[in-house]
Amino acid sequence: MERGRQSDRVLDDELDRDLAALPVHELDRDLAPGVIAALRARSSSPRPDRARRPWPRRLAWVAGSLAVALALGVAAALWLSPAEPPTEPHQVAAVTVCRVKDVLGDVRVHTEGVASPARTGQQIRVSDVIRTGRDSQVELDIDPDARLIVYQETGLEVERLDELVRTFDLHRGRVGVELLNGGKRAVQIRARDLHALAEGRRGAYVALAPGDGLAAFGVMRGSAVVWIEGKRQSLASGQQIRLAAFRPDPRPEPLPDAVNLELAEPSGKLLTPGKTAVRGTSSSHARVWINYQPVALDEKGAFRTSVLVRTGDKIVARAENLLGHEKKIELGPAVEKRTERAPATRPDGKAEVKSYHVDW
Repeated sequence: MERGRQSDRVLDDELDRDLAALPVHELDRDLAPGVIAALRARSSSPRPDRARRPWPRRLAWVAGSLAVALALGVAAALWLSPAEPPTEPHQVAAVTVCRVKDVLGDVRVHTEGVASPARTGQQIRVSDVIRTGRDSQVELDIDPDARLIVYQETGLEVERLDELVRTFDLHRGRVGVELLNGGKRAVQIRARDLHALAEGRRGAYVALAPGDGLAAFGVMRGSAVVWIEGKRQSLASGQQIRLAAFRPDPRPEPLPDAVNLELAEPSGKLLTPGKTAVRGTSSSHARVWINYQPVALDEKGAFRTSVLVRTGDKIVARAENLLGHEKKIELGPAVEKRTERAPATRPDGKAEVKSYHVDW
């Protein structure tokens, strides 16, 4: 009898090890303790005296018990687990393209270094770069609820397109974002030269990067958030923020009503030949062109350059601010610079005057 009990204990130990080796299923409750307790209760209950079962029958009983336990565990797991696991917050469906809605003028799309003219309906993907020429622009459908306008002489790279965020890297120029319904996802514009980013979810906002470490963001409707060097600034409707290395702590301010442009040089008539110095001032964080070539502004909006002027040429200065307000100044046309001759003089210093007599 004692030997039979020892055999039962050995079988119980083997049963514990076999159950521990079974695959573990994540359930709302653990069924294993109940199964083990039921099996142990059955094995420890008093049994009528009868001849010991043969060893093969004991093995069959153990195998059958393990199979029942495994089947119960799998059935419980299938019954208790949901049909599909919940989606984690970071698990979002990827959206890899946006589309060109309208094209005006010279607009190029650079894909893997190859440039091609933009066309209506064209798909724009992550890492594509859009470049607009003079007096050109393109409108993109970046979302069923949002559009983006890339204005003239602008470079913009598509950085991210997914269900949560659309991000665009502004190399240089001006873009506008319009969130038609808003709230579903964010649209971000990153200033390439600065560690700054604007994000909006409703309304409309604009971004300007004239180059040389300058950038500006402004809100026309709704609101936006701007991050500068990790610091957060909120912009309400009718506010802008101007960013630069020489402005360590920029603050929101009203949107500009107009753009300033003044020329200090040249003054008077525009004469040729040769290079002509052009000097003036504009609004801070504006874009300025002299004869359609962009010029750099300092922290006060001053600029200086020179242009080659020929007879009949004009000097055209143009400025554009964050909202697209423009001002233009034209000088010329240039006239040839002439040297007038002095009248001939006699040795005594008096002018020689000839008289003529005509017989009729």
